[in-house]
Amino acid sequence: MVCLTNFLFFWVPFWAHNKIFYDRYVVGPAGQDLLEGLGEFENKWGFKLDDVWFGAYIRSKYGLRDGTPAFDDAAKKEFWKAYWQDPFFYWTCIAKRSSMLILPPLYAIYMKDSPFRGDGSYFEKIKRAFSSRALLWDFFVRHVYVRLFLLLGYLGAILLLVRRKYFALAIILSIIAGGFGKLPSHIEYRYLIPFYWIFALLVGFAIAEIYRALKQRLINALGQIDH
Repeated sequence: MVCLTNFLFFWVPFWAHNKIFYDRYVVGPAGQDLLEGLGEFENKWGFKLDDVWFGAYIRSKYGLRDGTPAFDDAAKKEFWKAYWQDPFFYWTCIAKRSSMLILPPLYAIYMKDSPFRGDGSYFEKIKRAFSSRALLWDFFVRHVYVRLFLLLGYLGAILLLVRRKYFALAIILSIIAGGFGKLPSHIEYRYLIPFYWIFALLVGFAIAEIYRALKQRLINALGQIDH
C-alpha cells in the first residue's frame, strides 16, 4: 500500500509534469554529475569538480542556457566522449569512491586547512595536528571518532549477521546502500550524511554485544572464584 501510494502521488505527477514541460519523463543533473565526477581526480582533460567551471565549460562549447535539459544533455555528450577515450579511468574513479564510502579519507572529512594535506610522512602530519588546540580538537573528532564510529558500525553489522538477525540487517543495509548511488558521479559527504546516521543503530548493537560478552566473562570468572 505504501509503495502504491508513493507511485500514484509522487512518481506519476512527477513524470507527468516533466513530460508536459520538458517532453521527457526524467529531468535532472545527471550529465553534470557525471562530467564533474571525472574531475574529482587528476585527469588528462582538465575537468574539475566545480559547478562554476562546469557552467563556463558547457556555455563556451555549446552556447546553451544553464539549467535546461539541453544543457545537461550537452554535459552527457562530453562525458561519453571522454569515457570512450579512456574507460579505464572512469572505473578507477569508481574504485576510489568505493573505498572513500567505506572509510572517508582524512583530507575529505577534515577542516579546510587540514594538516593532512601536502607532503610529509604520516607521523609528520600527526605532529602537525598537535600544533594548535583547534587542529588537535578537530583531529580527535574527525580522525579518531569518525573512524571509531564507522568501524563499530561495521562490527555491529557482522554481529547482526552472526546472531542471524537477517531482517534487521537487511533494513539497515538497504538504507546505507542509498549512499552508493553516488558512485557513478562523485563523492560529496554532505550528501551522504542522511545515509550515515543509521550506523548509530549498528554501533549501539555492537556496544551492547560487547557489554554482554564482558559481563558474561565477569560472571564466569566470579563463579570460578566462588568454587
